[in-house]
Amino acid sequence: MGMRLLFILLALVIIWFALRTYRRRDRSPSAPRSPAAAIDMVRCGHCGTHLPKGEAVARDGQYYCSQAHLEQDSENRGSR
Repeated sequence: MGMRLLFILLALVIIWFALRTYRRRDRSPSAPRSPAAAIDMVRCGHCGTHLPKGEAVARDGQYYCSQAHLEQDSENRGSR
């Protein structure tokens, strides 16, 4: 009788810990990233480097990582 009681008590403790862990996981899920947090990225038309659209220099639908690359690409297009 004593072993059976000990076994039941041990089973209840294990179930209690499992439920406690499961409930903690349900209460604090990691926050999913919202689409608004995503940053639009563009590729430099001269060197191919990817950078945030807000930091890029744009001309005629092309994006560049710097004013110098915009000018170099313009010179290259003009010489063709």
